[in-house]
Amino acid sequence: MKNVIQGTTGYKSVYFPHVKSSFKNLKILYDKCKTKTSNSTELHDFKLELSNVLNCLQQLTNWLRNSWIGLTNSSVVL
Repeated sequence: MKNVIQGTTGYKSVYFPHVKSSFKNLKILYDKCKTKTSNSTELHDFKLELSNVLNCLQQLTNWLRNSWIGLTNSSVVL
């Protein structure tokens, strides 16, 4: 798991852009759902992106709980 998160260039360049893109996709799909009747593919995509965001938040919570990362001066450090 650590290799997936950190990658070769650090966790910020690998993990956080994925989280940011999931939030962006979730917002786009949510806006589509609000403005029109969505088809089943859009609803499935919405559910998938929501699941990605929730998994990211759950993982961050676990890291904080296990003291793998700490927050100092509005930055994340290992």
